[in-house]
Amino acid sequence: MKPLSIAVIAYGVIMIGLGLLAYFDKGSIMSLVGGGAIGLLAVAGGFVAKSNPMVGYGMAALAAVAALGRFAPVVIKEGKIWPAGVITALSALSLIALVVGHFTDKKPS
Repeated sequence: MKPLSIAVIAYGVIMIGLGLLAYFDKGSIMSLVGGGAIGLLAVAGGFVAKSNPMVGYGMAALAAVAALGRFAPVVIKEGKIWPAGVITALSALSLIALVVGHFTDKKPS
């Protein structure tokens, strides 16, 4: 398995974990559903990337963009580090890794 796929799967697992943490800590069903959905999409993307990288990494990018779209405005407006800043940073790093992976991937000749 490629390191990028492993990183994407790790991102997804972390997002699921953060959704569970919010649910058990605050009783937030929306965090459980949102974190679970984003996480499952990223994990699925990591596994799909083995057979179809374009689709798999596209799924992971969609998950990261969705999380950024939800949490980056909170960081900008309210300056909250936990959990919005952490999720924003993780999602941005994931998206950067996907973009770098896309442009540095060796294409078959």
